[in-house]
Amino acid sequence: MTDQNGKIIIRSGQGELPELNAVSAEARIIQGVTPDDTVWMYASAPLYQQSLYIVYAEPKNILMATALEQVKINLILPIIAILLASLALWFGTNRLVIRWLDSLRRLAAQFTRGDYRGDPLHWEKAPTEISQLCDDLHTMAKAIESRDHEIHHRVKNNLQIVSSLINLQDRKISDPAAKEVLNQTRARIGALAQIHRLLYEDTPDVEKGQVDIGRLMGELCTQMRALHRDQSKVNLVRIAPHSALPVDSVVPLSLFAVEAVTNAYRHAFVGRVSGTITLEFVIEGEHKILRVIDDGIGFDPAVQSKSMGHQLMAGFAHQIGGSLTIKSDASGTTFELLCGTL
Repeated sequence: MTDQNGKIIIRSGQGELPELNAVSAEARIIQGVTPDDTVWMYASAPLYQQSLYIVYAEPKNILMATALEQVKINLILPIIAILLASLALWFGTNRLVIRWLDSLRRLAAQFTRGDYRGDPLHWEKAPTEISQLCDDLHTMAKAIESRDHEIHHRVKNNLQIVSSLINLQDRKISDPAAKEVLNQTRARIGALAQIHRLLYEDTPDVEKGQVDIGRLMGELCTQMRALHRDQSKVNLVRIAPHSALPVDSVVPLSLFAVEAVTNAYRHAFVGRVSGTITLEFVIEGEHKILRVIDDGIGFDPAVQSKSMGHQLMAGFAHQIGGSLTIKSDASGTTFELLCGTL
């Protein structure tokens, strides 16, 4: 506390002070220097009329350090607040939106593959808009599945009609060669019917759009034995794992098997009443191989290559990007299809 001339009346603390001009320092900050060259900053305000002033003074270095710390705090706190807000926004977005969008994308991919199984209850906790979109996807999937089943039944009925017509025609034909042609046609239609049935059967271990190759080969063998029941002493054996393959590849693969097995029944056991045909599908590393092996009399592959059956087998092999190899001698014949795109 000073008078109007700067004379100190009361002070706090010890140490030298600069000369204080309380009148000049009123309502503003000015500087003063002590004899030891310490710079002070001070301001004053009248306490009683214009004769008594209260003065606040601090060394400049202390006062500026405090101000600098305040500036740092004023800058850092908003930055920290922005970072925390960004983190909260990221976490909230990821938790509430992104993970649900990823799940939605996986569900759409599943429906695209023809697998319409889903759990609508899983989406009850999703944001409202995403939950509604998911409900729409499930509704669409059910409609597509219903349509697919309707088409399946129509195709199944049509294949049965064609098979029945062939059976009727077969009863009216006495020529053995013509009967053989009808049998081959019946076997091809039967193979397609088996694929179609397995494709739409409720098989929980196989995804929609795929067929269990082990089951298919087994049922094809049953069908081929029935068509060649007059050669009951020829044993047809199936060796195939229970492995799921896409239907686009299974169709030419099964038709190839039908042609090769039919060829063995027709030509491998001429002059004999018994023998063995093996229908084998194996997976060796990255390769999938279909073999039809018989222990018959063999043939000349150069002559066989001109037949329609061989041309059909070559065409089926080409459809799946595979390669066909035929080995034949007096101990038997092997048709081997090295599959390319299964």
